[in-house]
Amino acid sequence: MPRCQSAELPPPTAGEWRGEVPVPLALVHVREEVSPDGAEPLERFLLTNVAVRSDADAKRMLRWYGLRRRITTGTARSRRAAGWCSFGHRPRERIERAAAQRAVVAWCLAR
Repeated sequence: MPRCQSAELPPPTAGEWRGEVPVPLALVHVREEVSPDGAEPLERFLLTNVAVRSDADAKRMLRWYGLRRRITTGTARSRRAAGWCSFGHRPRERIERAAAQRAVVAWCLAR
């Protein structure tokens, strides 16, 4: 069963963010109750800026964490396939249009 705790990250004391409000964070802690073949149980601490107010929210964060690898792999694959970094010096509208098209390609590859 995941546990969660709310916290706040104090604002920086120097730089352009001086005087801003603290950043609300949530820490989700999860540990395997039963590990396979007597191995040491896995334990994870996830830090997020998404509000976690209940066990259901904590479980949702764990599901999102589980999808992390698919998302990063799909993004890297789409960059290679679509030549993501080859925009060059184009007008902003063309870059936005190309980025939207490539986001659809990335989504299709990640499914």
